[in-house]
Amino acid sequence: DDYRPALFLCTRTEQDVLLARWRETGCLVTSLWLTAATWGWWYNDNLDAVLDIQGAGQWHPQFDYSDRYFDSGVQMLETNADQVGYLGGYDMLVSYVAPMLAAQHLQQAYRVLDVPTPAEDIQTAEGRELLRRRMLDLRVDTLFGPVQFNEYQRNNGRGSAAIQWQPDSSSSSSSSTTDAATPDNPYDVTLKSALVSPDVQAEAEVRIPSAPALPCPAGQFHNVSILEEQRALLGPICDA
Repeated sequence: DDYRPALFLCTRTEQDVLLARWRETGCLVTSLWLTAATWGWWYNDNLDAVLDIQGAGQWHPQFDYSDRYFDSGVQMLETNADQVGYLGGYDMLVSYVAPMLAAQHLQQAYRVLDVPTPAEDIQTAEGRELLRRRMLDLRVDTLFGPVQFNEYQRNNGRGSAAIQWQPDSSSSSSSSTTDAATPDNPYDVTLKSALVSPDVQAEAEVRIPSAPALPCPAGQFHNVSILEEQRALLGPICDA
């Protein structure tokens, strides 16, 4: 009963089998990271599974990155919703950022030329290679966040959007909440998707449930030397 593992699962469907089994047995894990934790169609039905469930994605509504037209991604999505009657998400945001990034790339690539020739350059292999190489030097800010490419041609302008489902003390109006304790939901709390990284954008600290963070029973104390002798850093360190 005292053994509650911390699990990291990069899965698409396997987590459903585990969660169903945990509900049947009443088993709880100490900490759980799931790829599916950021999927809206999945987490609404599974928030009651594990408190402090974690995940990561490419974007989060809490981001306040801006560009010349919008103060945040959420503002762009809301403006678009007013026009088309549909509130999009990450895919719509990236669809907006991609052509904006392409325009910024061309502006930077030809910034020192009096007579830029992008239309001619894009027609030749040599010109396209020149533009590709210049993209390696690209350093711009977008509604998606800072963009720059490393030697592997991957965007490493910022870290991913790490989230954790944490108790929401602000209100009960969150779009994804659970606030009634039931046999299937042992947590009588309201949860929200809290952004915990990148650090400069985070709205909350990561909650890591572990024995060392808990107070010791009367007559015992935290014996830090135990950490030097045991392999599990999150194990109990209370000693008499």
